[in-house]
Amino acid sequence: LGRNCRFLQGPGTDPAAVDLVRKGIDEGRDTSVCLLNYKADGTTFWNQFFVAALRDENQKIVNYVGVQCEVSRAAVDKMIEDGTLPASAVTNADAAKAY
Repeated sequence: LGRNCRFLQGPGTDPAAVDLVRKGIDEGRDTSVCLLNYKADGTTFWNQFFVAALRDENQKIVNYVGVQCEVSRAAVDKMIEDGTLPASAVTNADAAKAY
């Protein structure tokens, strides 16, 4: 709570997806990506991450909210099959021997 989730990233985390999050924050856009992340013991897990800007009555960004949810391997396989998970995410995961 209240921490940057960068500590979850590792060698298989897709830098292009991380850049999408960064760009969304910079532009004040809601952004959602599926990331390969790492637990403290080094095991990997897929994480659906969503971040949104919170605005005041003048539409000025006053804060951000981020929500993350672990995604099952079956859901990731379905995203790969449907083409909704970027190839770079899969390539990085393969390179890191994540699954």
